[in-house]
Amino acid sequence: MIYNYILSTGDTSMSGSLTSGYANQKDFSANFLEDFYYDSTLITGEKQMQLASNGQTFFEEIATQTASINETIFQIFSGDFFIKTGASDELDRNKIFGSSTTPFKAGYNVVYEKYTGKSAIGLGTGSANVGPALSSGISGVSQAYGFDGFDYFLNGQKVYSGVGCGVSAGVGTQFILSFDSSQGGVVTSDNKSSFKSFAFIKQERLHDFTGSAPDVFGSGFIEDQTNFYLNGVKENDSIYLELYTGVDIIKKATSAGLFDLGIETSIVNLSL
Repeated sequence: MIYNYILSTGDTSMSGSLTSGYANQKDFSANFLEDFYYDSTLITGEKQMQLASNGQTFFEEIATQTASINETIFQIFSGDFFIKTGASDELDRNKIFGSSTTPFKAGYNVVYEKYTGKSAIGLGTGSANVGPALSSGISGVSQAYGFDGFDYFLNGQKVYSGVGCGVSAGVGTQFILSFDSSQGGVVTSDNKSSFKSFAFIKQERLHDFTGSAPDVFGSGFIEDQTNFYLNGVKENDSIYLELYTGVDIIKKATSAGLFDLGIETSIVNLSL
């Protein structure tokens, strides 16, 4: 298992921190007859959303608009979903629109959060290879971050530093990704057209833990602003507990009671 915990700390003392907080950043998408909606007071513009459906992360593309008779046609070509803004119908301005290959069904669990960074996408189509295509996209959106400054996804599943990315060639923005099977990835010359890779610049004021340990401790965080990936799949908040007491010093070997509505039910001796 690969466990990945991402904790929003809100700590303004951290290097490069943002001036605004992360409060009320995550939400669940309301579902009505297989249509999913978002809070337009939280997501106020295009390319401001990170979205996952049943644990699979999707990539937002700004749709191309074409005027037609009595309607406007919206199209996307490489992304997984888009939203409508501007003069669109009010209901449409709160709806999430999937591509022809993006599954949105009534029983699906769709979650999203506000994203304030930049992202890039790479496809293994034609003569292009997935990794170099994504590397080129990354260079196009930012020249300020190295390999560790991004979160990477392959067909919606998160991949990690050195595991499947096959990073090589230079430093900083000169790095090249491959996802090639010869470097621990799963992409080959025969199946590359079946893969889509994308990357998000990491948000700041975060603690990010990745490894084989099934739990973390020792860091404060903002409640309801954590993210948890298991083997690259984004897990629903309801399956894990967020326990942060804010306690800096714990007294050892002291009797403690467990109470129910003020009635003492059990006494135990703790020895930590």
